[in-house]
Amino acid sequence: MKILSRLMAGLFAALVALLLVPGAAYASTTVTDEADVFSASDIANINAAAAKIDKVNIVVVTLDGGASDPRGQLEDLGATAGWERTDWASNSVILAVDVESRKLGVYFGYNAGQQMESSEDAIGDAMAGKFSGNNWADGMVAGIGKVESAVQPSYTWLWVLLVIAMLVVVYLVVKFFQRRKAAAVAKELERAVMAQNQLALVDLRQKVDQIQVLLGAIPASSAQQQVASDLNDIDVQLTQREGRSAVEVSESGTNHNAEKKWLDDLAIKMGSVTNRVSLLRQDSGWQDQWSAEISAARQMAMAVGNNQGSLAGQPDYQPMDIQPVDDQLAALLPGVLNGQILIADGLGTLTALSKQLWSKRSEIDSRFESLEQARRAELSRKQAQAEAEARRRNNQWDDDD
Repeated sequence: MKILSRLMAGLFAALVALLLVPGAAYASTTVTDEADVFSASDIANINAAAAKIDKVNIVVVTLDGGASDPRGQLEDLGATAGWERTDWASNSVILAVDVESRKLGVYFGYNAGQQMESSEDAIGDAMAGKFSGNNWADGMVAGIGKVESAVQPSYTWLWVLLVIAMLVVVYLVVKFFQRRKAAAVAKELERAVMAQNQLALVDLRQKVDQIQVLLGAIPASSAQQQVASDLNDIDVQLTQREGRSAVEVSESGTNHNAEKKWLDDLAIKMGSVTNRVSLLRQDSGWQDQWSAEISAARQMAMAVGNNQGSLAGQPDYQPMDIQPVDDQLAALLPGVLNGQILIADGLGTLTALSKQLWSKRSEIDSRFESLEQARRAELSRKQAQAEAEARRRNNQWDDDD
């Protein structure tokens, strides 16, 4: 966007500079009628035609010597015929005709010739068309008209610049409104996330308050104390967040998406607390819930075992022996369901094993992330090395050339 803005500024400055360049003063016109074929009105018409040209001087000469080439007579006439000792007058166009031999000549001074030599035939043809009927003044006016066309500046390039400038302006305007629209959409999404976060806070608070009441009616045990500790952690985090008003959260530059993730994680922890309280209370359907909890833990153990196999040989990594954990989980399932193990004791054991599995999984994930970062760093290093080698070879080839 900055590049386009600078381009637009450059184009605008170029256009302004070009449009503000003052035009050159009208060039001079010299009429030398040696053949005495021009009337006063003819000369006025010739001067009027030449006055439209501001790029080159116009010299009009009629001769009556009958020469096959007018140049010699023009050189003899000197400055009045556009001749300056050794060459034609600079920045001048000399239009001449010998009315006796009907030979015409078109000559260019230095600066004029650079831009008009390609138009010599067109100028001569325009003059000859009128001279054939002895219309000497009209022939000169026709020739001057072709000179005007030849020196008239072409504005094609200027139109190209104008079109490019207009396209850039249109692009910038479109991008401006697109950005405004995108900003408005982003703002609306941010408000929606803020509203969702606020609802999630209220929902979590209600659940925490309800579980605190239910937990108080459960007999004390290690499992009950662990649930109470986890619930207290959630309560503390919620209280800290609740201490900030919606306005403070909005004005503090809070990352609402990050806060949403934090609330989602907190909801998962709250779900675990709720499930354990339900098990401790042995609510309706607790057997199925217990089976689901054991199944989830065994799946976690299997995942840890599979993933840590990829870390075999990694320095300082101590793999977790999964088989004893799985055996304990397998024994917990029927032990609690058959009443051989109290639900509180079984839940305490399940919680301890789950924390071990979660801890090991976090360690594995962290190691995988470190390995991936190392792989990317090595890839970047090799790419930089290859680019440096390519530059070295290019420089070597340039030196050889």
